[in-house]
Amino acid sequence: MFLHPTLPSPRKRPAPFPCRRGLHLTLVLAVGIPGVLLFAVGMPLLSAWWLGRNRHRLDQPDFEALYGTLYEEYEVGAGAAVRAG
Repeated sequence: MFLHPTLPSPRKRPAPFPCRRGLHLTLVLAVGIPGVLLFAVGMPLLSAWWLGRNRHRLDQPDFEALYGTLYEEYEVGAGAAVRAG
């Protein structure tokens, strides 16, 4: 489209099936919604699990170099200071 002006715009081509009906609705419900939920809920849970499971490895230089920045925001007592202020 932008790189090759003779190609038709994707907006001008008809969709292979109607939006939010039939197959498209089935795919949205079966793939789209669970995917968004897994990403929105699963990634934070996975991160919390990983951080908790490996917190004892922070004294290792190679581990701290890779994951130390993730722990910086979770200092002991930092949450209480934010709530009190």
